[in-house]
Amino acid sequence: MISKSSLCKVFGSSRQGYYKHEQLLKQRFIQAGQVMDIVKDIRAIMPRIGCRKMHGEVNRQLLLRSIKPIGRDRFFEILRERDQLIMRKRRTVFTTDSYHRFRTYKNRLKNTVIAKPNQAWVADITYLRIKNDFCYLFLLTDDCSRKIVGYSVSKDLSVKGALKALAMASKQAKGVEDIC
Repeated sequence: MISKSSLCKVFGSSRQGYYKHEQLLKQRFIQAGQVMDIVKDIRAIMPRIGCRKMHGEVNRQLLLRSIKPIGRDRFFEILRERDQLIMRKRRTVFTTDSYHRFRTYKNRLKNTVIAKPNQAWVADITYLRIKNDFCYLFLLTDDCSRKIVGYSVSKDLSVKGALKALAMASKQAKGVEDIC
């Protein structure tokens, strides 16, 4: 059987370093147990609390128990090792309703070759989130050059926004009759 002192010499360490490391591992194991006890108590009350908020509460609880507070990275490491990290739920806003009651039109440009600018424009509407509200962006794009030829921002989805974008596009287009 090989002694600890000869193993330490092989690895270039002292016996004191070996025992210090062993003691550190024990302390970290005990600390992780204490942290997980507090985390379980907090999660029983607030199951979806984020880890950053919980870190402050865990440190407060550790100080009340006269235990040294834990660093943020070590706290995340403990939770990660035990699969206790909670991933954020992505909030999605669904703005497209493909099954609406309005008339839909066929794509007339499907088999058409667009060879020059202002031969065909493509329209799109998207929403922009502004604080707790939305506004709508109407875009007209040249199908050949992919250049935005007209745009308008509106608070609602009324036709006025689309007509403003169309008016802007018709002013910029050369050789196209005014259609607004």
